[in-house]
Amino acid sequence: MTNTTLPPSSSSNNSSNSSNSNNSKNFAQGLLTNSSRDKILLESGTNEVEMMEFFINNQVFAVNVAKVQSLILYDEKQLTPLTDAPRYLRGLILIRELSLPLIDLNFVLKIEERKDIARRIIIVMSFNNLVVAMLVDGVIGISRINWSKFSPINEYNANTPQMYIGNYIRHGKNILILDCEKIVAEIFPCTNIEHAATINNVTNKDARSHIKIVHIDDSSTVRSLISKVLKQAGYSSITSYNNGQEAYENFKRLHEFIVKNDKNINEKIDIIIIDIEMPQMDGLTLCRKIRDEFGWTHIPVIMFSSLIDEQMKIKCESVGATTQVSKPEIHTLISIMDRMMSMQKLKNQNEMAFTV
Repeated sequence: MTNTTLPPSSSSNNSSNSSNSNNSKNFAQGLLTNSSRDKILLESGTNEVEMMEFFINNQVFAVNVAKVQSLILYDEKQLTPLTDAPRYLRGLILIRELSLPLIDLNFVLKIEERKDIARRIIIVMSFNNLVVAMLVDGVIGISRINWSKFSPINEYNANTPQMYIGNYIRHGKNILILDCEKIVAEIFPCTNIEHAATINNVTNKDARSHIKIVHIDDSSTVRSLISKVLKQAGYSSITSYNNGQEAYENFKRLHEFIVKNDKNINEKIDIIIIDIEMPQMDGLTLCRKIRDEFGWTHIPVIMFSSLIDEQMKIKCESVGATTQVSKPEIHTLISIMDRMMSMQKLKNQNEMAFTV
């Protein structure tokens, strides 16, 4: 993560700009490097996450720190407007020799723009193998939260626009978790997982039909699309869960049944596909429980998430994940599943030959 300058954490006082500038610099230096992020990068499966909290007008929002690359003071001189671009797409902003699309969250979220903000902030984010810049009014800081404290927004209103993953409460305030992937997909449809949700010239469907898959993702859209594509490819036996906690409770009952009846888990599950960011229980915690609590060490576990980078790969490996795939690379996911099943088939054949 890169250290940059920030405005005062939540102040909108325009007096003494020089003082504000010094406070911003000092705040920034401590925000990204001296937080517990350095420690949490070494921890996985704790069911905790660090959220970058920021504000637009008077509403506080949050994004997973794992998505944040840097924080930049907005400099309009570095902006190249785009002709006929929608209002929420300010243009291309030059940041360290990179031209990034600058998305103004005021207009995306339809929140009235404040006039008392001297310098707004750009949050540079990386996810889904993309780098984008989002403009906000200011940054508050980083909070470490347990996923069990998160509530999905659709629990309250099924008709709520899907710009939010969920919310949590801190200091008596509702903090809304922004669905950055959804926002970018609305602006750039080619990045949408739906864009990759078609598979053509399918071969070997019969060999895939008996494979038993469990898929865990808190997005109903993603669950539906993954199920659609896997079935197109011939993977027709799919069980889905809404989050890690729901999957864990079902896995626990299955584990008790298997132990009681002297069964083998491979009779019930062949592959588990898990998202990372989920309310109640995240994917890393669920994977650790699968390996350590249930002892399901031979079942392939694939982490399928927008957060996959080199640091996240280390986390996935530390909790026992077999491999990881970045959304929306569904075709890569299918190729890996095919390879895993071929290796498992060869292993079973060798074991049978050795037994004979």
